[in-house]
Amino acid sequence: KESASGSSRRLLHRSLPIRRTSRSGSKLFTPGGDTQSLALEGEAEAEPLAMKITVAIVTYGRDQVLVDSLNALFALDPPPWEVVVVDQTPRHDESTEYQLSEWNKTGRLRWFRLSKPAITPAMNRALLEARGERVLFVDDDIIPDPLLLVAHQLSLIHI
Repeated sequence: KESASGSSRRLLHRSLPIRRTSRSGSKLFTPGGDTQSLALEGEAEAEPLAMKITVAIVTYGRDQVLVDSLNALFALDPPPWEVVVVDQTPRHDESTEYQLSEWNKTGRLRWFRLSKPAITPAMNRALLEARGERVLFVDDDIIPDPLLLVAHQLSLIHI
């Protein structure tokens, strides 16, 4: 869960690289648990994803960590086609509430509130609200690797 400093991170999606941040720094974790770094070839600007991928986050009791995770998702190049947040938190701190509300108003994400916390109904709600061709669930406390969406799309080409 979230530490007092709000910097806790953990790995949820194990099939693709995820960058995990801790007090000792940032490392890339792969399915086998090995750490490594990935780099894009050259300086070319990323092309938009051919597949419309909805990134879905189900959250409960997260404040600054959730905002940090969302900022990291928005910074991906290319960014997610859509971000859906299903929020089961009864009340956020003022700055988190404001930020989520602003992102929702501007269309940066779609924010849905549930009054009763339960993971299965929350995930089902995310699936029902998602408009993308595919839905990628990530946890509410991750910093994704810059290639997360590209790797996810490439993994779907052969399906």
